[in-house]
Amino acid sequence: MGALGLLQFAVKVFLPLLALGYPLCASIKAIEANSVSDTKTLNIYWAVFSLVLLFEHAFVKLLQWFPFWPYIRLMIVCWLVIPDFDGASYIYKHLICSDLSLDPQIVINWFNKRMESSFKRQKLAAEMERFVKENGAEALEKLVAELWRRGRGICWCGFRCWWV
Repeated sequence: MGALGLLQFAVKVFLPLLALGYPLCASIKAIEANSVSDTKTLNIYWAVFSLVLLFEHAFVKLLQWFPFWPYIRLMIVCWLVIPDFDGASYIYKHLICSDLSLDPQIVINWFNKRMESSFKRQKLAAEMERFVKENGAEALEKLVAELWRRGRGICWCGFRCWWV
């Protein structure tokens, strides 16, 4: 139990030092030395390490079932951090560049579609408020009941949805 306790303590102490401390010091050195290649390498490390943290955060409940996950994480971080292994560059070249690189226009179009649907909902709410101010709440209830009777229900999103 003593050796296992010492190993657990080492993982809890040295993992943050290795994962954050060394790259932080190397980043400061690269910035001060104005080294483009070192800065690029460290940016790649921070991007890949962020993906590891996102993965860990997303699957925290699943990872709790693996008793050796802290040790596996330590090995992953060592592989990413130690320059001789160059693990962060490998992950960046084989995973991020090939699979996760997106055309910025695709992302912009996706956000624009979401904003348009949000504006439609706001416009519907504003029209309903205007209708209530002009005609009263009873008139809105009658209109909704009539539309419901005709089979043309109004959904909260402003479209004809299957549940309405």
